[in-house]
Amino acid sequence: MEISIEELATLTAGAAPARATGAEHLVGHWVLVRTRISGVSVGRLRSVQATEAGWSVVLDEGLRIWSWDGGALACSELAAGQATDVRTEAHPDGIVIADEGMEIIPTEAGHWS
Repeated sequence: MEISIEELATLTAGAAPARATGAEHLVGHWVLVRTRISGVSVGRLRSVQATEAGWSVVLDEGLRIWSWDGGALACSELAAGQATDVRTEAHPDGIVIADEGMEIIPTEAGHWS
């Protein structure tokens, strides 16, 4: 049986939406995101979508966190502003796309200015 692209599009038009992540309520808020590969970033959450590998996350006003002092802090402590000498790098276009997200933690924009 052969099927055209148009027929496939018609058949999948009513497909189930992407799986919920539980973090949708954080859209528009500042979050810290830890990923498997990309490290740790912060920014205003634009979108989050569940994938097989974790979460695909898009951040506006995004910063990549390179390092910090204050001992071996957990990401939740970092998000709470408990680290010192945090070194960040702004993304040129301000947008971070992070795949394989492991943690999404609410934070405050004031911790990163």
